[in-house]
Amino acid sequence: MEATSRSAAPASQARAEPAASQERGVRGFWTERPAPGQYALELDTVTVGELAVLLGTVLVAVLAVSSLALAYLHHYTLLNAALATTGGLLVLAALAWFAGRPPRVVLDPAGLAVLAVSGLLALFMFLPGFHYAAGDRDPGGYMMTGSAIASTGSVSFTDPVLASDLPVQMQSPGARFRGIWIADAGTGRIVPQFYHLWSALLAPANSLHGFAGQSNVDPLVGVVAVLLLVCIARRLGGLVAAGAAGLLMSTQMLQVWQAKYPSAEVFTQMLYLGAVLGLIVALQTRWRWPAFVAGALVGACWLARPDGVLLVLLAVGAGATLYVLRHFDARGWWFAAGLALVGSYAAYQAYGPAVAYTRGNAVPGLPRIAGLLAVCVGGALVLRPLLGRLATGVDAVATSSTWQRRIGLGVVGLYLALFALAVIRPLFGASYADYLGRQIRSYDERSIYWLSWFFTWPGLLLVLAGIGFVALRRWTPAPWIIVVPTLLLLPLYAWHARNSPFLMWWGRRYVPYALPGMVLLMALGLAGVWALRHRWLPRLAGPVSAAVLAAFLLAVYLHQSLPLRQHDEWGGSYFVARDVAALGNGSQGVFLWQGDQYCCSAAPTLFGSPLWLEQGQVSVLLPANPAALPGYVTAYLRHFPDKPVFLVYEKGAPPPMRGLRVSVAREFAGLLPRWGESSITRPASGVQIPYHFTVYRVTTG
Repeated sequence: MEATSRSAAPASQARAEPAASQERGVRGFWTERPAPGQYALELDTVTVGELAVLLGTVLVAVLAVSSLALAYLHHYTLLNAALATTGGLLVLAALAWFAGRPPRVVLDPAGLAVLAVSGLLALFMFLPGFHYAAGDRDPGGYMMTGSAIASTGSVSFTDPVLASDLPVQMQSPGARFRGIWIADAGTGRIVPQFYHLWSALLAPANSLHGFAGQSNVDPLVGVVAVLLLVCIARRLGGLVAAGAAGLLMSTQMLQVWQAKYPSAEVFTQMLYLGAVLGLIVALQTRWRWPAFVAGALVGACWLARPDGVLLVLLAVGAGATLYVLRHFDARGWWFAAGLALVGSYAAYQAYGPAVAYTRGNAVPGLPRIAGLLAVCVGGALVLRPLLGRLATGVDAVATSSTWQRRIGLGVVGLYLALFALAVIRPLFGASYADYLGRQIRSYDERSIYWLSWFFTWPGLLLVLAGIGFVALRRWTPAPWIIVVPTLLLLPLYAWHARNSPFLMWWGRRYVPYALPGMVLLMALGLAGVWALRHRWLPRLAGPVSAAVLAAFLLAVYLHQSLPLRQHDEWGGSYFVARDVAALGNGSQGVFLWQGDQYCCSAAPTLFGSPLWLEQGQVSVLLPANPAALPGYVTAYLRHFPDKPVFLVYEKGAPPPMRGLRVSVAREFAGLLPRWGESSITRPASGVQIPYHFTVYRVTTG
């Protein structure tokens, strides 16, 4: 960030800045300029659309963080969340007042039109969200945890079955059901899997409108993420880039899938893009308040996902570098304050309530993270007075058009080489990985080919063109705020996915940070093609070429994504669990499930935990040993004398048990939709998964 003591400047003073900057020897890289195009923004202004989208992001983030804090304190209620959110927004409003005079607000009708079209398209593509109430994978875990927070007021809660002297069959070591982790078996305390910021945001939606409300949070968050990217593209590449970003982001298959899929990826993406937009606005307008918001949102990314720690470390490293180079001004301190405030809370979650999940995701321990941060901060403080001459030299290089061209060519050449390496990587042999304790084919060597199925080869080439658009033009800091994380994280994710080799699941790792950066680079590449001018080219060659490329990409993306609008992953699973719960006739029932008879979509996995956490029933697995069944069932009948007790069997019927009477209560059978899974082709359609189980009423006698 350019060194300055002012928080905002009037237009006349901002227009005088280039001359002053030239006198200081920092004209060039450190001085912003408008994006190309007839409708370029004045950089000392902020638009109505940008303010609205950024404030919407802040509202969602404050609600999520407030709900999480209350849930960790065991005091979540909808009213408390509303009061805490209001208080947080008032604090932010006060900080905005003390951050100096804000920049002039302009309408920007052209930009508003692009935002409106992009938002409507995103709403059309993302809504409704998947009504995911199965316990088989992460989305079901997030939904169940959101329901549990809404009903218990806390992230952690006591399982009355574990807290009793009853025998309890575990689905896996340390877990009652998948993702329902036992923190203390003696007291029955449960702390569900994952970081809990996303579930904390789902809790108010559940309090307001139940399961249906939860299902549509992610699509609405996805719309905000699209609008943020449009605002970023508007500032960096003009109207053409903004329009291209809106169209491509709203229809890209991975984005559409994750915006309908109730997991934390698109929520994290919204936080990240909000931080990027806040930093760019602070950089270009010299307003300090968006810098504070950006720092807080970067910290919230770590609250949402373990890999958010990479973003925190990158931000601290960049800030330390700017401090040494004497370009760390008041906006930098405001950013640091926001990051420290929320980042410290993220560290508490990562190494406190969610430490098991942190370790499971191979995130370095707290001493190592603290050591890295200390090295960055301490090193900056020590090196700044010693490297004054280096700062002058870096300024000279950064503001030299010759050096910018040379370094830019180096950046483009490096990523062309990485692209070529990714294409020929299969020649070096297959890649394998440990997945849930077994060696499997990871398909990491085919990452670029899998990306091409979702982005197309012309789209990937446009990513390279976007890198050229940023690196080979006169440099300014703003584009690099989003380009640097993209260029660093994309090769890291492509090298090793660290998750399931099944497509759609594999692609989720790219969604928070890499996917929006890739789409932005594609949009900037299209803007660069649009602006092509050469005496040997026809006048409309650039615009026509860009329009044809954009139309091709839009057609491909719609062809891939439109089938998802008709799909509802595990749609109907909520109603199956609700109908099972209804067998209690208004009383809480006790349901004892036969263990899984096959992998992944057996009835206990799909419905056992939702019956407990979403429907409020007692739900427990039966032991695998038939000889243990009579004593096990009898123990539950004695412990719950006033509750109806049921056995749930998917294969066969319960064996005869002396002293117990078993009768059929209801048989359940049907089909549930699930998107296809594959490691060799792009999944393009849904399949129907059958379920068939029988519920038996068991009584003594």
